[in-house]
Amino acid sequence: MLMGLSGVSSTALAVAPSGSPLSIDVTVTHSDDTVGTEADRVYFEVNLSPSPLQLTSPPDQARLQGEDIVYPYTAVSTANGPDNYFLFLTSVFPENTDGAPTAILRNLDGAVISSLTLGATAASGSMAVSQLGTWIPVPSDGVADNSINGIEAGDTVYVHGQVHSVASVEDDGTSASIVLAEEHGSTINVGDMISEGASFELVVSGVTIADLENDATVGVLVTATSEADTDQSTQDETLTTVFAPIPASTEYWVRNVTNPNGEGDAGYATADQSYYGTDGQVKASAGDELEYIIVQSAGNTGDLNDVVIRSTMPLFTTYIGNSTHLNGELQADASDNPAQSALSGRWEARLNVGTIAKNGQANMTFRVIVDDMPESGQGGRDQGQQGKPQGEKVAWTSGNDACWDERGLVDGASDYPNKVIGSWVAGACAGA
Repeated sequence: MLMGLSGVSSTALAVAPSGSPLSIDVTVTHSDDTVGTEADRVYFEVNLSPSPLQLTSPPDQARLQGEDIVYPYTAVSTANGPDNYFLFLTSVFPENTDGAPTAILRNLDGAVISSLTLGATAASGSMAVSQLGTWIPVPSDGVADNSINGIEAGDTVYVHGQVHSVASVEDDGTSASIVLAEEHGSTINVGDMISEGASFELVVSGVTIADLENDATVGVLVTATSEADTDQSTQDETLTTVFAPIPASTEYWVRNVTNPNGEGDAGYATADQSYYGTDGQVKASAGDELEYIIVQSAGNTGDLNDVVIRSTMPLFTTYIGNSTHLNGELQADASDNPAQSALSGRWEARLNVGTIAKNGQANMTFRVIVDDMPESGQGGRDQGQQGKPQGEKVAWTSGNDACWDERGLVDGASDYPNKVIGSWVAGACAGA
């Protein structure tokens, strides 16, 4: 009668490693031999049970046309022994591409690969954390060498989901052990799997966008199939969005603060204001306050560094002091007088922006007021000009404050039919 078994049974998840010669120890004692004689061992070998690889699924990517497209993968054996896995790539419906992209798989040394060979074994003894250290007993695979079921020094293995490097493997043909490069942090039970893993990369190249107004998409399906059983396979699909380069750009618009009158569609809008193009969509009268916005975009190819925005004021306007903002924050005016009218010279706004991050932008705003009509006997706004004879015709000379336009002709019709009485005319004077 079988009264009991010595030892501890393996757990429900215990795995018998393939290729390992397994046996029982038989010793019989009797009246003529109270010590007992151990019988010759009878071995059996466990077959390989192929199963699909455990394959990580890297997140999809978005890349600029011309940038490297690299997806990192890690494959971990779930079989009970060494198996070879064939790797296949399938292109999945590329969209808006000019020609067919290419894809390869490579190991971390850069060599192109088409298969992976991964080993696996199981612990042959229970080890508490306090006893374990880095040493794990495993069954011999029957061959006295420095390899156990495809696992050898330098390989990467997974135990209880923890990743380890293998420092060494010892196998004398009947018993064996694996020494890890670092301590394992949990108890090892008989039959716990020790599975080899390997990292590799999917590299996609040659993606050219057919229509640069739209993004391109490229999908690649990775399939890993067991050589021992081709029905055992696993797959992962990646989808890459490729977009066209957008260079840095500068745009500017204007709005009438005093008398909003933009015509047509706004060229640029903030949360509470609309700005219009500079080709006549906004009208202004003398005394109206205008606000300009300059938008500097970095584009999508990289950061924009050492950004300085410069802008002159429109002719016949005066800058409004302390009206310059950068991204909504007030900026101090320059130390020189910023309220210089364009009647005698054009004041220039200059703002050090610094760095604009990739895909970012900087918004600079400032305000001006349209210069008023000079009163009789008075010069233009803030110019200190004294009265000039109304209607006097003086040839235009740049920087000559004696130069007047037709706004001085207050009596009678203009003798310049293409001009309008009472309006400023840039670049011309009466008598020019």
